[in-house]
Amino acid sequence: MVDLKRVFIKGGILSPSELKQIINYAESLGLNALHFGSRQDIVFPKHESNEEIESQFTKLNTSMISNHTYQNIVCSYVSADIFPSTSWLSGVSYLYILESFKYEPELKINITDPKQQLVPLFSGQLNFIASQHEDYWYLYLKLPNWEESVYYPVLVYSWDISKIAKAIGEIYLEADDVDELFMLINDKVETNNRTIESKLKVDYRPFPYYEGMNKMGINQYWLGLYWRNNRYDLEFLKSFCDFCLDNRIGKICITPWKSFIVKGIPRDSKLMLEKLLGKTGINIRHSLLELNWHLPVSDDEALALKKFIVGNFDQNDISTYGLTFAIANREQKNIFFTSIVVEKNIQP
Repeated sequence: MVDLKRVFIKGGILSPSELKQIINYAESLGLNALHFGSRQDIVFPKHESNEEIESQFTKLNTSMISNHTYQNIVCSYVSADIFPSTSWLSGVSYLYILESFKYEPELKINITDPKQQLVPLFSGQLNFIASQHEDYWYLYLKLPNWEESVYYPVLVYSWDISKIAKAIGEIYLEADDVDELFMLINDKVETNNRTIESKLKVDYRPFPYYEGMNKMGINQYWLGLYWRNNRYDLEFLKSFCDFCLDNRIGKICITPWKSFIVKGIPRDSKLMLEKLLGKTGINIRHSLLELNWHLPVSDDEALALKKFIVGNFDQNDISTYGLTFAIANREQKNIFFTSIVVEKNIQP
């Protein structure tokens, strides 16, 4: 990752016109494909900075980051309306919360719905998880200098999330435990907390199938697209953005599984989209053996190992229902969100 630059996309949500501008930037670098990152960001090979072009990203509600101190915000907006959800939590709620972040966080922040399975709940350092009370969230802390992960002692109000996250990022090194942190936060910012009446309960649900053309409501569809090598062709993406603009589709959502989802495709536009996919030879029916993997960006060895294991599973008719896999280097200190992790030994 040190050899890569990232474009931060808050919550993995961007418009087709924003993606087209990022594509144009990639083409100016001589690239023919984009990579998606595990925190719903877009990843480029490291290159000479172009301040004039990169300054435009801030106007798009995105930012070009080469300093790996900062982290993109992850959220489960992508799951809204297509997977199970908490009754009060809508896509608009995520957008308002993300808009309140006016700074680049150094801690990994997740804002998620516990009813869905696509976006991991606990892969961040500040994990805001929707409660049963409208506009209130559990906060699960996995801070770098703390030995144990703990829950914040109160529920956090939706419109306090950004300022509490910012305050924690500024003072967590001064606190030895969650009670002291809570006192420091109360001294620093005014909040509208709520007492926790019951512990967070996360029900088991199998890992969802997030690819292909799927029904959404009565007159709409959603489409999930996945490339097993995480190299998304720029020419196709440009054509796809044009389709979205022509059919008034406002948002494209990046998933933590290095794929993307588009919601709200009009029924009358479905055939046109299927023709575009067919013309460009896009495969939208990978098996779950392929989809339930999480690999590091631009790691050919990890991709080859995945292909070997998937091929072995397939030949031996082994089901991976309910399981997810990751491949990682042993020296990396990542927070994994898969049920199985394959760690590569580092040769001395």
